[in-house]
Amino acid sequence: MKETKLDSGAELKITMASFSEGHALFKAFAKVLEEANLDGNADLFNAMSLKNLFCRLAWSKDVEDCLWACMKRATYNKIKIDKELFEDEKIREDFIVVCSEVGAYNLHPFTKSLYAKYLPGLEAMKATQE
Repeated sequence: MKETKLDSGAELKITMASFSEGHALFKAFAKVLEEANLDGNADLFNAMSLKNLFCRLAWSKDVEDCLWACMKRATYNKIKIDKELFEDEKIREDFIVVCSEVGAYNLHPFTKSLYAKYLPGLEAMKATQE
């Protein structure tokens, strides 16, 4: 479980989704990344790339559905998260942060080993292109 205090002061508690829910989120996220078609010369962390990636994630119905499946296992100020929670305009201000936190928490187990395994190769490729 992960407990986070949001900038708004709200307390977010996230419980890991089931394997199938987390794996579905991972696949939906990977599909968005693949469709973004970033070339080897693209700097993933420049403002335009981040904006494009954010928009693709926000537009993806598959990512949204998978996030809702994961969010049902989280609480916001001890209230179980569902779509009705965000009808409150003040709480709605935390929607993107909640999605980001829940998504990152549930994607981390799938991506942790990939990052460690492939980072040296990506750095080597980047060095040869410079």
